[in-house]
Amino acid sequence: GYTDPATFQGADADLGVIAGLSPAEGKIIIADSDPKWALSAFKVPAPSTSGNIMKSDGTDWTSSNTLNISVLDLSASTSSIPFPYGTAAAPTTEGFCYWNTSTDTLTVGNGAAAEELVTLDNTQTLTNKTLDANGTGNVLKGYGYITLRRPNNRGSATTAVTTTETDINYGMPTFADDVESNNYIDYFCEVPRDIDTAVDLVAWFKFRLGGADTADHDYIISMVSIADSAAQAGTPGNAINLSYSADASGASGDVETAGGDTLTDWKSNVTAGNLWMIRITRDGDDETNDASTVDSYPVELTIRYGWTQ
Repeated sequence: GYTDPATFQGADADLGVIAGLSPAEGKIIIADSDPKWALSAFKVPAPSTSGNIMKSDGTDWTSSNTLNISVLDLSASTSSIPFPYGTAAAPTTEGFCYWNTSTDTLTVGNGAAAEELVTLDNTQTLTNKTLDANGTGNVLKGYGYITLRRPNNRGSATTAVTTTETDINYGMPTFADDVESNNYIDYFCEVPRDIDTAVDLVAWFKFRLGGADTADHDYIISMVSIADSAAQAGTPGNAINLSYSADASGASGDVETAGGDTLTDWKSNVTAGNLWMIRITRDGDDETNDASTVDSYPVELTIRYGWTQ
């Protein structure tokens, strides 16, 4: 129910009394000398004899100051604690702000009409809200995913597996199991125009086994960002090994995934809107990291990037 704001006002207190309060004892609300209430911002860092209360104008309280204060004990057993809201000149008399000590949420309203306010840290579901990413000063962030399936070209050590249109590997190159040099495929796409170059990129590469195989493979991803008016060429750099450990099944034709690795330094070496050449190389002659003796086929490359809008 409603309580007259005037009943909340405490007696004058000098600095010595205020300085003796610990922040754990509750929250202090400062009112001015007017009997109407105003909620003034202040902070209590750590109690000391010199005093730690800051006025809302940023100046220090001195030992000669006196304040009208009221202490709201948030450690009380009640589920919510009401206090008036508004300004000193025009206090609100028909509603309250409630701090729910059980859920750490702030609501505003009178009784059944109370609505929960959006706070910084609490988990909340927003409804009937429009988030305008194009509005001045508004920023939305998230993850985007680039999926690449058919490579644009291949190195000389890879071969096209079949010309049969009904074959699942139709037109796809084959990674050799025993060579690294020129054992690659290249994808071309545009560096996303909304890329957030403060966020690391991550890659996953799916491939198909060319035979029964339970040995490890080693795939390397590299790239080059190509500006306008530059040749569609260049040597890919910032190479990253994509993690893969074979499973126990390893049947011919099985699909496996290498990756989930952070593409270190990629975010610092791409430019939004540039042409992007991304290379996947199989290091088939690496006996330590690629002990497989069967060929493999590319299926799909996925790159996750951060976007800002």
